[in-house]
Amino acid sequence: MSKTVKELADELGVSKQTIRYHYRNIPDKYVVKGQDGVIRIDPIAEGIIRNKVVNNHHKNTGKYTDKDSEFTGKEKYDDHRNILVEQLAKKDEEIKRLHSLLEQAQKIADQAQQLQLMAEHS
Repeated sequence: MSKTVKELADELGVSKQTIRYHYRNIPDKYVVKGQDGVIRIDPIAEGIIRNKVVNNHHKNTGKYTDKDSEFTGKEKYDDHRNILVEQLAKKDEEIKRLHSLLEQAQKIADQAQQLQLMAEHS
């Protein structure tokens, strides 16, 4: 389920501007503007932003806080794993679609070659 900029900012304990700063470098396919004009962030983009915010926080403070503890250990691993599994599923779908297009292009090329041979023999 996609979250709004405000929801993610509140969850991470940062400003909306911080979230906007990070998502503007994320591919557009992960950022969706709802019919109500509210920007929604794809779960994959959320994971990317979450990691950037947490990593920046650690770089700036040099320490981990209780708020950061939700991103450690098994939860962090599971979060990353889920993001990667979702990305792989999307990539698999895209590969299948591209294979289908490639097969169609090959059929068209074969048909064009056959038509050319028929035209040459006529």
